[in-house]
Amino acid sequence: MARKPGDEILRCLPYAHVLTKTQIRKRCHFCFARCDQFEICSGCQTYTYCDIKCQELDWPIHKSECQCLVNVLPEIPSDSTRIMLRLVIRRQNGDDTKTFGANKLYQRRFVDLMSHYSEMKTYRECYDRNELSKLAGNKVELPSHDVLLEIYGKMLINSFQIPDEFLNKIGTGLFLSSSKLNHSCAPNCAYTYNGSEQIIRALTHIEQPTPEKMFVSYIDNAMPSWERRELLCQNYYFHCMCRWCVQESKQIDQIMTSVRCPDSLCFGFSGFTKDESGRMQLLPCSSCGKTDFPVEFGKEALRLWVYGNKMVKELKQMDEKEDHEGVLKLAENVLSEFDESILHKSNLQFIRIRELAKGACIELELWEKAAAYGEQVYMQKIKCVPHPSSSIGLQLFEQGKLLTNALKIEKALGILIQAENILRITHGIEDSIYLELQDLIEQCEDFLNLPNMG
Repeated sequence: MARKPGDEILRCLPYAHVLTKTQIRKRCHFCFARCDQFEICSGCQTYTYCDIKCQELDWPIHKSECQCLVNVLPEIPSDSTRIMLRLVIRRQNGDDTKTFGANKLYQRRFVDLMSHYSEMKTYRECYDRNELSKLAGNKVELPSHDVLLEIYGKMLINSFQIPDEFLNKIGTGLFLSSSKLNHSCAPNCAYTYNGSEQIIRALTHIEQPTPEKMFVSYIDNAMPSWERRELLCQNYYFHCMCRWCVQESKQIDQIMTSVRCPDSLCFGFSGFTKDESGRMQLLPCSSCGKTDFPVEFGKEALRLWVYGNKMVKELKQMDEKEDHEGVLKLAENVLSEFDESILHKSNLQFIRIRELAKGACIELELWEKAAAYGEQVYMQKIKCVPHPSSSIGLQLFEQGKLLTNALKIEKALGILIQAENILRITHGIEDSIYLELQDLIEQCEDFLNLPNMG
């Protein structure tokens, strides 16, 4: 049966999953819910559950894992080591040859997943065998190195980061049913999460909603085609041939890497892409069609792109250290440099730096300034991600809240309605984020309908 935008297609629980270190003892380790009161495992005193039911559901794996955690306390191993142990336990329990999935179209076994074993063995850094051996101790018998490498490959290629409602990572999970869906940088489906449960919805009309006709994006696709392809090759071992990477690559790359046309009388922009050999290719101006750019113009466009990447990395490192004032100061200095450069306002590096500046303003409770940066971000970013995107929807929701805090209610309402149009599709009308959004829209409408007391 055909599916329209927003229709739910699939719900699946993870085959194996773990909370990030920072979320342990803050959330239920089975359903990932936040709770005021937890049931703590009496054995390891590490994993917590929202109730006995979740603890019992997790017990088939945790009963073997429990003593392993005791052996290494107070240390908590990395996320990848802990999920590797869970996959080994699944294998010992005979679960790797069992078929999982309520929907027959999406049923799958762990043994059927691709591991790209040969590429993994040659090119990838291996799992931390010492940490895994220390965690397993004498409680769980580890298989051979070759088997572990195969499990590791399947884990890397088929795992998803599980975010909270605001896209902050809270865990990692491997989902067998959704692993049947292939990648596209211009997907027709999207996944969201209700705790540890994954939900797949249609973004566009899908005449035949079968796995081979449905596509999700494995990565954040707000990057030029060559960066996306490089990331996909490194992590998933394929060369993307979707329409964003082939038919529409130049058009999208031009927006993301946009630089002002050197003709002072033209208000258009050029940009660049990279061919299969990695050679940079300047694109015609969007307005005057100019193609004969000076050599130095192309070099400067590339230099600014590389410099932007460096600054984004530096700012993210500062943000992780919670140096919000430092982030804002450096971001504003970089933006001043960009303003004086050939970069066009739609250049992705402008967007990335402004996003980080906005985040710092939120932490410093500079609401009007955060709203000003937020407006610049979403107005340009929406050009880079034209299909319905949960990240754009959530950014608009956040922008609406910032404008509400700044008491710009009428403007906030317009932004929130735009967010509602997207999140209704990506999240569904029963999602907690969507319900919170609807509540804020009603509050804004009520405020605007109040009688004028002046």
